[in-house]
Amino acid sequence: MAGRPSWGAFAVWTVIGVVCGFGLVVFPSVVFLLLVGALVVAIVRPAWFRSGVGAFAGVGLVSLYIAFVQRQGPGTVCWQRGTEAGCDEYLDPKPWLLAGLAMVVVAVVVHVRQVRRDRLLQEGSRDSVSP
Repeated sequence: MAGRPSWGAFAVWTVIGVVCGFGLVVFPSVVFLLLVGALVVAIVRPAWFRSGVGAFAGVGLVSLYIAFVQRQGPGTVCWQRGTEAGCDEYLDPKPWLLAGLAMVVVAVVVHVRQVRRDRLLQEGSRDSVSP
């Protein structure tokens, strides 16, 4: 069946989502080029398009990473090491954590359902063809 979702394609889309997610945080104008590249991949390989929900999981992984980096927040945290001292401002990690978990879980659940539905459709089409 053309356009079947696969875990390999899901992983590729997850990497694309991570790169785009970091791009949005660090350098937003480059993300446009990455999205055009992802669109080309989706057009050239239709099976990969069906696993595109992996990009959503990739953005969720970026959100989880931001939650991890901001884990000492919210607020100002001061530190002293030897002769060095300073203060750092941290965001509240909870919204990043919740958003990241939601995106990853939703993406995986949607992909599992797509794979199962495709497998059932494929088995059904084999059963309906009689020799």
